[in-house]
Amino acid sequence: GATGSALVNFDSKTATGSAIPDGSYKASLIISDKAGQTTQDNKVLVVDNSAPNISLSNALATGWATTAGLLLQGQLATSHAANKEDQDVSSFQYKFNSGAWTAIPFDAQRIFNTTITAPAGNSTLTLRASDSTGNKTESTYSIKTDTTAPAVSSLTPVTLYAGTKPTIRFNASESQSGSNIPYGTNPKG
Repeated sequence: GATGSALVNFDSKTATGSAIPDGSYKASLIISDKAGQTTQDNKVLVVDNSAPNISLSNALATGWATTAGLLLQGQLATSHAANKEDQDVSSFQYKFNSGAWTAIPFDAQRIFNTTITAPAGNSTLTLRASDSTGNKTESTYSIKTDTTAPAVSSLTPVTLYAGTKPTIRFNASESQSGSNIPYGTNPKG
């Protein structure tokens, strides 16, 4: 008797070159000998072309945040519901600007609820979810954080006399948001 082996590559494409939709498929291998006897072996192939989805259940602030703690809540999902056995997300990460990726924990239902620390000033937050087959999705958000109140560096003391119009001089600075610094007087002291 003769023995042999063959390698068959599966590239997730149809004979016409279009992608096979996500799902589970039965692959059959049929081997025949010269006498006409056959053997058949069936395997299940799972096709996964889709990256996980990132769904935030809390809105990220669009204006200036006054605390560095940024709450991330939501769930990661795969878009191929036909593959119940392949509902995996292998990693979920974040980074600010061009910084390093940092892992975000999530549970068995792919729910996440964590607080991350945003840098001061304007920054771009990127969230990235990956599955075990290497499919990735990224979502980006503009984040503005100002945790420092404006500072007054000098104030000229003034003595007020009835009927006079004093000049009050001060210097103030705002390092993060660049906001105008409103000022006024309090007649009650």
